[in-house]
Amino acid sequence: SFSFLKDTAQKEESELKKESFTTFFIEKGQLKKEVAIDLANTIVDKDIKGIDAPEDLVEALKMYDEDEDKFSAEILGDDYGISTKLHQRLLVKALKNIEMQRNRLTA
Repeated sequence: SFSFLKDTAQKEESELKKESFTTFFIEKGQLKKEVAIDLANTIVDKDIKGIDAPEDLVEALKMYDEDEDKFSAEILGDDYGISTKLHQRLLVKALKNIEMQRNRLTA
């Protein structure tokens, strides 16, 4: 039963993560709710190493030297399905919004 508890804890953690990413995409990234949820689920389910919090995405984008396509393909997977392509663009758009807000704050 221990492994059941561990699974439950992981599930809860992943739900919390999804909520924090969703909120982040809606409030800071200015995305629509459905898209934000979808994007958050995709990212958390993929369990990308080093991406544990929404802020990590902003940092990750910087490391890609503005190669947004490469970044979003890497983060969301490069399945060229409509939704993934759309997600890739929206992810970058959300992160750009966040960067712009930040720059305004620090300016």
